[in-house]
Amino acid sequence: MAPVKVGINGFGRIGRIVFRNALSLPDIDVVAINDPFIRPEYAVSLLPNPIKPSDEFPWRPGHGRTTITGSVNMLINTQVYMLKYDSAHGNFEGEVKHEGNNLIVNGKHIRMYQERDPGSIPWKDTSAYYVVESTGVFTTVEKAKAHLKGGAKKA
Repeated sequence: MAPVKVGINGFGRIGRIVFRNALSLPDIDVVAINDPFIRPEYAVSLLPNPIKPSDEFPWRPGHGRTTITGSVNMLINTQVYMLKYDSAHGNFEGEVKHEGNNLIVNGKHIRMYQERDPGSIPWKDTSAYYVVESTGVFTTVEKAKAHLKGGAKKA
């Protein structure tokens, strides 16, 4: 039987641990991740591309904000950094990088989105059947059903 295709909405602490665990399960295939709440300046304002283990994390709360206008590459750089050097779950030992709108983990391409409205996330473009809602925002069945508008079958 083919693996179940899954999308993850929210790539914070919960979304990243769901993702890490899914990588070890052969019957789950994470095909897309959406995270509308991670601001690009959070971790990217001074990070070079590509990120290397020797890079310093430049952003500190309360030290001003750098305004960066909507670059998907910068958003994905943020998510690469957060997955690779996770302060809650430890460093990720696999290969993590990005290319265009894709997060590439151990050679597997995963489509990245940055939509605030779950109904606008095009889950159907990646054939995501299930969506793991891990933002902490869409916590009722009624709110989570919005993912079905984007093409998911179960949320």
